Amino acid sequence: MPVEIRHTRSGDGAAIARVHVETWQAAYRGLLPDEYLDSLTAELERRVASWERQIAEAANRRWIQIVAQDETGIVGFVTCGPLEDPTPDPGVGEVYAIYVHPRAWSQGVGRQLFVRAAELLRVVGYREAVLWVLETNVRARRFYEIAGWHPDGATKTEHRGTVELREVRYRTTLPALDESFPRNSYVVLDLPSPVADQVLAIRERHGDFFRGSLVAETTVIGSGGAGPIDTSEDPARVYRTLDEIASSTAPIRARLGPVRRFPNSDVFYFSFVDEAPLVELHARIASSGLRFAPVPFPFVPHVTAITRAPITEAEASELLATRIANEFSLDTLSVYQLVWRQPPTNHFQTLLCLLHRARLVGAN
Repeated sequence: MPVEIRHTRSGDGAAIARVHVETWQAAYRGLLPDEYLDSLTAELERRVASWERQIAEAANRRWIQIVAQDETGIVGFVTCGPLEDPTPDPGVGEVYAIYVHPRAWSQGVGRQLFVRAAELLRVVGYREAVLWVLETNVRARRFYEIAGWHPDGATKTEHRGTVELREVRYRTTLPALDESFPRNSYVVLDLPSPVADQVLAIRERHGDFFRGSLVAETTVIGSGGAGPIDTSEDPARVYRTLDEIASSTAPIRARLGPVRRFPNSDVFYFSFVDEAPLVELHARIASSGLRFAPVPFPFVPHVTAITRAPITEAEASELLATRIANEFSLDTLSVYQLVWRQPPTNHFQTLLCLLHRARLVGAN
């Protein structure tokens, strides 16, 4: 069964909480008291709310959250980010949690999640990473050791009510990356729910599996005006520049306009009622001193609806009549790398790697 590895989005909290609880109950049976594990079911509702908060706060806290999803739904997740320690080391990241539902054990899902988490930690600048694991969890410890992690001597004891959890810390050196900037990288503003969900539903309804593998966003840098970030750029310089621009840019109130079609193409897109704030943001980044690959198209603020060909006249008429009325706020500036692979035959394929994220927090 194909598995998609993607970043979390609003609405994933219920599925993640269920995976979290049911994996604990299966993996720790015999290691922790049955009554404690059975009591976790009653906490499910609270955990759903907690996970939704974590997803909403991820960008501000520089957390990386990814999930594994198959045709039945989310079957695993990883969350990682800065080292949680009284004396944090900016060069060391931490994997806070990795869980795979028992129904997906021994299928390579955990390995895919773990490898991607390590890659993303390295991409955002960490040289090493650590994680904590229950001392008696032999299965998990063997998994980490096969992946090249090792105990570094640190231990701690936590208490969950009357249950004592003794944990050991594992550490690894993350593989070195080429210092050049990843090719095919784009700066976008992520669309929030429910607008993003409506856009993705349109792509699914029209069978655009390529766009269905991507997030719903409006590209600020990469498709027109200034092209993708030049591979000669230093990643640290790029992220620092974008952070500075985001910190002085206010969230953008937006509303989608009519669907239009780029000339001589099968690319249908939602226009914006007010393009000015997006044009201004594009201009600020384009004139920041960063280098960009050339593109032959002008900058046109838009949200792609579908890019599938061929398309019938009836489908074209339906698309051009489609409207999304919600007003929404664009406040999440993300850098994604588009990983060119075989075109997907369904939506269970990852085509994006999130490289960096910043919040628009400037005053209006």
